[in-house]
Order: sequence, then structure tokens, then C-alpha cells
Amino acid sequence: MLQQLVKDKQQSNQLPGLGAIVTQHGKILGATVSGERKKGSGILLDFNDRWHIGSITKSITATMLARLVERQVLNWDTPLKALLGEFDMHHQWQNVTLE
Repeated sequence: MLQQLVKDKQQSNQLPGLGAIVTQHGKILGATVSGERKKGSGILLDFNDRWHIGSITKSITATMLARLVERQVLNWDTPLKALLGEFDMHHQWQNVTLE
């Protein structure tokens, strides 16, 4: 089911390749790839290929933090110094909150 969904999305969006992984409680429930490593190369993707995630780390980090707030592990008013502890950061950043 996951494999077909990824293949359909990869093809309908005309992507050279697409991969997906489904996890729950730290366990991989499913993972698959579809397409080529490089458009027109004929070299198929492999699940063990390394992926360049581009400039989406900010949105991934924001989503992760929002989920921790949702679970009440963190609060939006949590300062960076509480999260990063002894990390050497400029003093003006220490009281910046997640919000």
C-alpha cells in the first residue's frame, strides 16, 4: 500500500524520485522509494541511498518542537538556554523562547 502510494505520487507529480518512511514510537512500520536517483539516469533509487534534504530543516525542527509542546514536554515560552544547557551561545540568545 505504501509502495503504491509513493509510486503514484512520484509519477503524478513528475518527480525523478520519491521516498517515504512511516514510524511509530521509534519503530519503522514501512519504508519505500520510487523512481531514479537522477532524472534520466536510469539508476533506480535504493532505500539505503543518502538524501539531500535541502532547506527544510527549519520546518522539520518547528514541527518537532510543536509536537513536543502539544505533548506538554515543552512550552512555547521555554527559553533556548533551558533546551541547550551548557551550549556556548551568545548571551543575547539565551532568553529567546521557542515562540
